[in-house]
Amino acid sequence: MAYADQNSPHLIIPFASSLSEGCQAALTTVALPNLGQFLKNAECVRADHGDEFDALLPHERLLGTSNHVLITPCHWRVGVDHIRMDNPDDLQLSSEESQAFFEAVRPYFLDDGMVLRYAAPLRWYAQSLALEGLRLASLDRVIGRNVDVWQPQTEASRSIRRLQNEIQMLLYTHPLNEAREARGLPTVNSFWLSYELNALEEATPLPLMHLRQAALRSDWQSWVASWQAIDSKALQDVSSITLCGERHAHTYHAATSRSLSRKMKRLFKPAPSIQSVLQAL
Repeated sequence: MAYADQNSPHLIIPFASSLSEGCQAALTTVALPNLGQFLKNAECVRADHGDEFDALLPHERLLGTSNHVLITPCHWRVGVDHIRMDNPDDLQLSSEESQAFFEAVRPYFLDDGMVLRYAAPLRWYAQSLALEGLRLASLDRVIGRNVDVWQPQTEASRSIRRLQNEIQMLLYTHPLNEAREARGLPTVNSFWLSYELNALEEATPLPLMHLRQAALRSDWQSWVASWQAIDSKALQDVSSITLCGERHAHTYHAATSRSLSRKMKRLFKPAPSIQSVLQAL
């Protein structure tokens, strides 16, 4: 796994914390000495505040979205009182399978005025005037959670929910899904609409996504291990760090002032604990 250049001036760390009970418990044991040393002499210079029900995660808000609408084929798991979206990566969807599913559903989208374009197994594009301006939650907001909470609820979005129902009925008995079930793989039984993140400029700090998979799978033991790997390999000589949780993004700059007042302030004001900093996200 590649890590950012240790001399990178600014690191963005998504999924640095989570509101889940498992993550909050993990935060009481995680040891991040380099982050702790950095925070001891750093100042919070920017706080981008939101809440856990925003359509975009904090690091996604920082990057911003384009007008391009993505369609992600996925598996919805039906529970007793809600429907949960599984991680699309778990589909292990091949290009051949994805293109076959794509061709099967494309006429249904076209009937609703949506033109589809295939790009990758988990990356299709949709174009339609009816989609413009809709509030679409990002994929990472929904993975592992109740899809109803994140469905667009406007009058214009009713056709999307109807289309999802039609696609579910179409794919329920699709031969490809029967073959996938025989191989012990999850079926493709729905799709999710979201906006593509803006393309990053060369000068824009690249986010470190090493915590993403563990956080989305609620594998907090692996999340702690990934955090400690980031701490040891990427946080030794940085000048700025943006920590992103489920609600907020806080940016810290290494303090460079040598003034007596600054030194006295740091001397008598205890540095915040790593746990309190991460829990505040």
